[in-house]
Amino acid sequence: MCRLRHAAALLLFLFAVGLGKGFASEEQEGAALTSLRTLLDPQPIARHWNVMVFGGRLSSEPMDQVLLFSGDYEDTGFIGAAAGYEFYRNSLFSFEAEAGAGAMFGDSNGPQVWGALYARWHNFPWNETIRTSVAVSTGLNYTIKRMDYEARSAAPDPNRKLLHYFSPEVTFALPSHPDTELVFRMHHRSSVYGLFDCRRCGSDTPTLGVRHRF
Repeated sequence: MCRLRHAAALLLFLFAVGLGKGFASEEQEGAALTSLRTLLDPQPIARHWNVMVFGGRLSSEPMDQVLLFSGDYEDTGFIGAAAGYEFYRNSLFSFEAEAGAGAMFGDSNGPQVWGALYARWHNFPWNETIRTSVAVSTGLNYTIKRMDYEARSAAPDPNRKLLHYFSPEVTFALPSHPDTELVFRMHHRSSVYGLFDCRRCGSDTPTLGVRHRF
């Protein structure tokens, strides 16, 4: 019921400032703004820290094809671990910082490290049945050695060790064990359309992992 009240308050606010501009009373607009402020008020954070282990297989397709589960895969695996710190939370979303390290193995191999900031939406009406969150990140990923797959994909441009780290993820947890999450993450390195002086640099690795918050 708490989730439904949050959703109703958000809809009321959107109505008041949008379509409701010509219809909603000042009292209704004021109530909507008050409800929104309540949703956005910072909340106490019970579990600041988290750790995660995850792994997957390097895809030879762009990220949109991988997300549709229709891509082909390379003979290269990935395993990694990360530690995160949640530094802001309200009723709707939260922000986290993460540092991690991992390694590719197989046809393309080599260690890598990364750091990123995450924005996470965790307000879903079905959370009393299965706790869900969706997150996106922005950060940097550095490979200790150049990956063979990325070098082939980047040609004729030179490959880059340092690239942007964008890793959208979806998590699920049981309400009885909310601190242990199943994580589906796209481990994505890219040049952001040439921002890192290489238009076709990067790689996509769909992964599955487990995160524990404490």
